[in-house]
Amino acid sequence: MLSFLKKGRPDPYGVIHEQWKSSFKWHQKKRLIEEETPGYSSGIRHSVFTLELKKQNCLAWVTSRLYKYRDFILEGRISIDKENGYSAAGFIFRSINDENLYYFLISNKGYFRFDVIFNRNPIHLIEWTECPLLGKKEVDLRVIAHGSVFSFFIDDEWIAEIHDETIPEGSFGFAAQNFSEKDRANVYLHRILIESRPAEVEKAYYRWVHYVPVRPEFRVTLAGTFFSTGRYLDAVIMLKKALKGREGRPDEYFLLAESYLNLRIYDKALQSIEEFLKREPESSEALLEKANLLYLMKEFIKARDYVQEIVSQFSKNSSLWNLLGNSEYALGNWDKAYQAYQKAADLDPEIPLFRINLARVYERLDQQESAFLTYLTASRLLFRQEAYEDLADVLPRARKIMTRYLSAGAPEGKDQEVKGRKTNSFQSEYRELLALEGKMFFHEGRRDEPEKLFAQLIESGYQDSAVFFLYGLILIEKGDREPADVYLQKAAEMESGYFLYWFRLAENRFLLGRDPAECLSKAYELNPGDPWVNNLMGQCAGREGRFNEAGRFFKKALKLAPEEADIYLNFSDSLMRQGKPDKALAVISDGISSAGENPRLFNQRGNLYAKLNNFTAALTAYEKALQLEPENSQFMENCAACCLELDMIMRAEELLSKLLTDSPSPSVYNLTGNLAVVKREYKRAELSFKEALKLEENSEVQLNLTALYLERGRYREAKKLLDQVLGNEPELRKALALQDELRNKYENRIACAACNREWWVPVEIPPQKRLIIHGEPPSAAPAGKCENCGQVFCIQCAVDHVKDKRFICPDCGKAPLKLADDHLKYLILQYLDKEDQG
Repeated sequence: MLSFLKKGRPDPYGVIHEQWKSSFKWHQKKRLIEEETPGYSSGIRHSVFTLELKKQNCLAWVTSRLYKYRDFILEGRISIDKENGYSAAGFIFRSINDENLYYFLISNKGYFRFDVIFNRNPIHLIEWTECPLLGKKEVDLRVIAHGSVFSFFIDDEWIAEIHDETIPEGSFGFAAQNFSEKDRANVYLHRILIESRPAEVEKAYYRWVHYVPVRPEFRVTLAGTFFSTGRYLDAVIMLKKALKGREGRPDEYFLLAESYLNLRIYDKALQSIEEFLKREPESSEALLEKANLLYLMKEFIKARDYVQEIVSQFSKNSSLWNLLGNSEYALGNWDKAYQAYQKAADLDPEIPLFRINLARVYERLDQQESAFLTYLTASRLLFRQEAYEDLADVLPRARKIMTRYLSAGAPEGKDQEVKGRKTNSFQSEYRELLALEGKMFFHEGRRDEPEKLFAQLIESGYQDSAVFFLYGLILIEKGDREPADVYLQKAAEMESGYFLYWFRLAENRFLLGRDPAECLSKAYELNPGDPWVNNLMGQCAGREGRFNEAGRFFKKALKLAPEEADIYLNFSDSLMRQGKPDKALAVISDGISSAGENPRLFNQRGNLYAKLNNFTAALTAYEKALQLEPENSQFMENCAACCLELDMIMRAEELLSKLLTDSPSPSVYNLTGNLAVVKREYKRAELSFKEALKLEENSEVQLNLTALYLERGRYREAKKLLDQVLGNEPELRKALALQDELRNKYENRIACAACNREWWVPVEIPPQKRLIIHGEPPSAAPAGKCENCGQVFCIQCAVDHVKDKRFICPDCGKAPLKLADDHLKYLILQYLDKEDQG
């Protein structure tokens, strides 16, 4: 009996070896996904696969439904609608998901590019490169992927190739990109073929990549792209292939030399420059590059002799004189090196390198004072140019010279005298050096070192507005705004025409709650077009209730800096204080549109919705803020609080657990306590509130703990904590409400019948012992209760009604006032205890 085995169906998610093609006729199987989204749509129209982009600055693609491919040939006829603005079309391949894939695009302006997206990060493999084959109505694009080698062809002509090993396999698809010229774009795929059978791919790879001739100019163009993007080895490979078997142009040899130079293959670079000079012997750029290469190859004698040979042609070239100095320095010819470096510095005094080299040779010549002063000059230039890395190298050299200089040559017993004399002669320069060092540290983000240096300089009487200003900023960062104000003011007075000093002084006074009007007016007068000055003007106007004026300043600030999130935040706060929540929300929406998806703007949107009790919308905003900045503890707190309002217990628990692990704070413990109350985990709630109070005495937490005690019937703890809060904030509304609840549940009211003074006494009290009062109780204490009419009076109201040294009822006048009632005894004992403690 014969049995026939059916061929198994391939895994739709696995790597396949096949040939598949389509011209998108109705009877052919479909693989590219047809879909409709807000940003793009795809589908077959009139036997053409169409991808429509519906917005500007949009890159979109559709993928095949089936299979992955490793090595393949991907071909397609592509066209771009002539009505499009600037746009592009092409293929994606080796796509794992939307975060990991390659894409190759051709544009309607005659350029192509090749990128890989890896873990959502785009990496440019081939930047936009011009190609004369593009720009026609339709083009045939071929991609061959063979291991790590990618080759690209237009109409059977090679245009590019590159090696990359980022993604080994994946699916393919059709891609398009629309830029900012028009709102919509259409691109078309007329036919497609993918071949992944190993024998066919191997045959095509060797045919198209190794045997079919390539236009040399295409390789040279690609080499230029590689060079401009720092892919120097790829540039060398392309140029070597372009030059093989032909006489190259001079610019090709020069580009090859520059590529070798950047790879630090100096001998090959020199050979290429020599080839260039054979063709253009008078090229000044090549002559200078040859001199530079001889020096880099450490051929110092050849470099010196060659520079001396050509220097007469370039007598005004400071770099060449500097190179001559370098060569003489390397040969130990200090005097000649000095002459060359001095010439370079004279020709171009704004280049710090020439000053540094001159200082180095001064050191060799043992001219320490000149070396120090020259290093100082170089340091000034470097600081002005914000070259802090180089400055960090130069300043220690200058310091070392000064230290050595101060300690040198002093006879025994006269060190201090000599040191003082030398210090005085360079006192101003040395202080300037210290100031530069402090400024450099500040710009590097360090604070301890510049704080000490600036404090010493200020104490020594050094007058530099920047030192006072930066010292003030350091104090602000430490939270010392009051003392900082003195230094900011000094800086502003020393350089009164610099708006930034006045602005930061005004800002500091605003945050201190002081009047910044005078300083801010000066800043505005000096620079009315600065967005941050206008922002602060708006904040000040809003604080004083001048809301219309505040709005004008905020709008002006946003017009000047529409991408600054802080201004939108301040403007929305101002509108919220005016009771205009809708406008505040509109400002935040404008900010998200203009400043991008800034997480603080989404957090502010959540805050605004929360104030409006729209917790569902608030939660959406908070979650978006967390998506953009997942580790922000404030966003997590806000989101957790919102979840509690919406009874989303699990999400609140998740957020608070992370906060308790990573950044516990009083507010986090407070929220955790509230969550525990909702879950009826009362012991956990109590512990959380107590942990919060250990970190900070906070009335909100105290009242939450008070409410917990009340709910659990723990009257005495609730009473003690509530009295503490009301002692500090007697008008606090929530505390007064809890007091009413406590009294209704656990206390009796007793009132003086004359003045209505009231006392509140626990309902349940133990029997009170017999009272024997010595001395005079306070006037606010109860005098007693009339046995005849049953009314209670305070001592102040009963003091004029005494008979036989006993209080008599002021109302009926018949019976004495007695403290026989346990509640009255309790009250009088409370007053006496307070007096004893006092």
